[in-house]
Parts: sequence; structure tokens; C-alpha cells
Amino acid sequence: MPRRGARQLRARARLSARTLAACSAIDGLSPRTRYEIARLECARGYLRPGTTAVALRHWRAFVHDPYHRLWVDHDGGCGIWECCADPHEARELLEGVRGALRPRARREFGRLLAPLDARY
Repeated sequence: MPRRGARQLRARARLSARTLAACSAIDGLSPRTRYEIARLECARGYLRPGTTAVALRHWRAFVHDPYHRLWVDHDGGCGIWECCADPHEARELLEGVRGALRPRARREFGRLLAPLDARY
């Protein structure tokens, strides 16, 4: 089995250090699963580092709100996803991330989402 080159090792370390800092906001996940999410966020063009953490925060806030309030605004909000996101859109993003993960990380991420879904 050939050794990994120095370039491959440095690229993996760069990805790990840079993106795990953005994904570390997700409590309750192992470092391996956080790395999987970070890898996914960097590999996909429509995700940025930290997008999954923001979506989880929006979904958690919506589920814990006793009235499950949605924003009612004729203008559609401010247009910034981090501020005025649709919670159902955030849940769909979380489901997409969960589906794209490897089986072990998918199960762990599903265990994180299950209590929120049961509460909803």
C-alpha cells in the first residue's frame, strides 16, 4: 500500500482545522461526524462551512417555541438566511445533509435530530 504524500496530508489537515472550527458549534456529535459534515460542506457548492450548524440552530429554536411561529412579513424578511430563515427549509437542509453522510455519521446525526422531530 503506497504512502500518502505530504501534499495529501497537508490538504487534509487544512480542511480539518479550517472547517471543524465552523462546525464545532454542533454539540453532541463526535469529531468524526463533525469532520464528515465539514467535508460535505466543503465538497458541495451550495453549502458553506457552518451552514448545517445554522440550520440546526433555526430548527431547534422553531421546535422549542411553544407556538411554532413563522415570520409573517409581506416583504419576505430581510433576505439573509442566517437571520430570517424558513424553519421548514432549514429542516429540509438538515435532511439533505443527513442523507449525504456515511452510514455511521448518518445514524449519529439522526439521533441528534430525533428528539427535535419528536417534539415537533
